[in-house]
Amino acid sequence: MAGVGCEQGDGTNAAGAAVPAGQGASGGTGRIGYLDWGRALGCLAIVFLHVLVTTRLNGDLPSARYAVTLWVDTALTRWGVPVFLMISGALLLNPQKEMGLPKLRRYVVRMVCVLATIGFAMAIIESALDAGALSLAVVGEAALHVLEAKSWGHLWYLYALIGLYLLTPLFRAFTAHASRQEMRFVLMACVALVMAVPTANIVFDLELTTFYVTLPAAAVYYLLGYYAHTYLSFNRRWAVAGIACALGAAALAVLLYYLQGNATPAYEPEDPLICVYSVAVFLGLRRFLGGVPMGEHPLFRGIANLSFAIYLVHTVFQHLFVRLVPVAAVPPVAYEAAMFVVSLAGSVAVAWLLKRLPGFRRWL
Repeated sequence: MAGVGCEQGDGTNAAGAAVPAGQGASGGTGRIGYLDWGRALGCLAIVFLHVLVTTRLNGDLPSARYAVTLWVDTALTRWGVPVFLMISGALLLNPQKEMGLPKLRRYVVRMVCVLATIGFAMAIIESALDAGALSLAVVGEAALHVLEAKSWGHLWYLYALIGLYLLTPLFRAFTAHASRQEMRFVLMACVALVMAVPTANIVFDLELTTFYVTLPAAAVYYLLGYYAHTYLSFNRRWAVAGIACALGAAALAVLLYYLQGNATPAYEPEDPLICVYSVAVFLGLRRFLGGVPMGEHPLFRGIANLSFAIYLVHTVFQHLFVRLVPVAAVPPVAYEAAMFVVSLAGSVAVAWLLKRLPGFRRWL
């Protein structure tokens, strides 16, 4: 999913050096192995996350079950999209890799084409369901929703990618000339002012200044991906920090749910706890799966190859599932497990088909 349309290149790391075995190289394929594992496992995490979110939104859950699903999705799945953004940064911000305007334009056009086809079709479905019938007015409303980025919530990632692609020359100029210390300084400032201060303001109802720094969190993760891929490695401190932040974010989400009825600040990508936790997962993937050939695991390889298309359509199957099978009809855990299997299997089938259609095989 991450870095859609981005070739992984020639088996070099973000500094342009050959990747040693065990640090990300996928032997003989010229791909960076741990990034493929990140796509596959991140895709599964996102599907499971949206299973839990769909269950909460469409079922009148007892508070205890609601809190449990909230804790599980915050602690176990919220790293998915941040890691996808970091993968994109690791691939596209390498100063040693050619990334001219023609290539970036192709990436932008691909995302626009996906929004104009699959995104538009999904917007029509949503508007038609809201209106109770399909009409020209519904089609017009759907087109406007696509232009306004007000269609299905998970499609925000496509709009974010387009923005990141458009600004990639600016980011690449920074990564090409900034020292490690300069890059770390900028990232620390961004995490503090783009993530920590706004989260604290929401949680504690404050108005602390961010000194007019309004960079989107997606851009911070984009830069973090290059920095982590180039300079960082997994160690005990990252393991402890990642686990502590994952548990802390989950505890904060449950606490905010009970105290304020709104847990959103605790699991948004802007939450600094989610940020640290996501970097730890990114580094852990490199440490533990970088030397594991994905070719020996065809299931995960298939999910990695189809991950973007799966991401696009999996929520459709989840909404169909919850409409056909009420939450109260199946015991907890079994319900979520069944929705996960159905939505993953259905989206894999549709993704496989889309990848074989003219046009779509280039975009997906």
